[in-house]
Amino acid sequence: MKKIFLVVILVFVLTSCSTDSVEVVPNNEITTEQWNRLLDSSEGTIVNLLYYSKEEPVIEWLKNDFTKDLSIKYGIDLRLQFMELSKIENLFLDSKSNEENHDYDIVYISDDGFKALKENGLLYPDVLKKLPNYYTNINHEAYSVNYDEGIPVEFMEVPIFKNQLVFIHNEDIIYETPSTFDEFKELAVDNREKITYPHPSTEAGLAFILSAIASKVDVEALNRASDNKEEIYEIVKPGLDYLEDLDGYLYNAGESYPNSIEQMDELYVNGDLLFTMTMDFNKATEKIDEETFMRASNTFVIDDGTTGFIDYFAVPALADNKAGALVVINDIISGETQSNIYGNFEMNKLPIVDQNNMPNEALSHLKAVDIKYTSIRFDELSDYFVPEIRSDVREIIVELWREYVE
Repeated sequence: MKKIFLVVILVFVLTSCSTDSVEVVPNNEITTEQWNRLLDSSEGTIVNLLYYSKEEPVIEWLKNDFTKDLSIKYGIDLRLQFMELSKIENLFLDSKSNEENHDYDIVYISDDGFKALKENGLLYPDVLKKLPNYYTNINHEAYSVNYDEGIPVEFMEVPIFKNQLVFIHNEDIIYETPSTFDEFKELAVDNREKITYPHPSTEAGLAFILSAIASKVDVEALNRASDNKEEIYEIVKPGLDYLEDLDGYLYNAGESYPNSIEQMDELYVNGDLLFTMTMDFNKATEKIDEETFMRASNTFVIDDGTTGFIDYFAVPALADNKAGALVVINDIISGETQSNIYGNFEMNKLPIVDQNNMPNEALSHLKAVDIKYTSIRFDELSDYFVPEIRSDVREIIVELWREYVE
């Protein structure tokens, strides 16, 4: 009987409410009363989450801390299952063709999974509009909320956290950090072979060349482009020209690039490089504490902006427990849970919420996270976040980099 009651409540919540009946926030599609009924109906249920990410610290947090919190707060039993993306798509397609619900209630989308799931009609619509925390904690105008790698989200998925490229330098040597990529090049010219970036086969190296190119082109126009290599080349040529000009001033005259962040860090520590770079916003602090980086190390970000990679949750169209899925997703964008993500330095993820939107109570959780001065707080980094570039376009850019720069 409880399952039947849950379905009835879910249908009521997701179909009968209007923007005029808001109690939580103006223009909200769900009232406080309706949300509380949804909470009651999802208590004691199982929510199954599919993922294909191989980021172990993230999966460990989801399986342990997050799962425990959900059980305490809502009586929800979150269960995770790994499945390759292609198999997830086939599973959902089979359910769609058979017109049958399945037991998987959330799909954790990392990298480039959204496009195929959306285009095949495999995701539940308007999920964002059903979440009270969307209206209080998320910037509705943010590109990453409305587009996933340039693809319109149309409220079908929810950003949950991100990472972002930052630089680490020795303040005893570099007193004034570059604020633009042009100044970055000037620093390279003045300090020949003391600057480089990792090979784009690494996440940080890829983020660097994308950020440099983004400083010279219109990212939104790039994301609207076709996947034609010649068309992409014409758009990104100013950025490729920049990287080609930079190349001759880099470490080892640009003949090779560090093949890993560890290799670049070693060059930095040994004094061969003026700085290193990373997708870990808290790395400088951690390495100083470990006494593996110089105590004068500090973090900076270029004002032109740097890119990163955003992860999302979505609800499959034929999920059996949509009510429970909505409760789980609403919680992960709460101030409390976002602060837990932020303070878990093993995960190395930044909050996705916008502190300018958040009520004081929710914001207080994030302000309480202890971030040392040698790291940059998430709200400052967010001001310099460059939108993600489509995965197929990224692949073409790397090909072009190999042809024209490497």
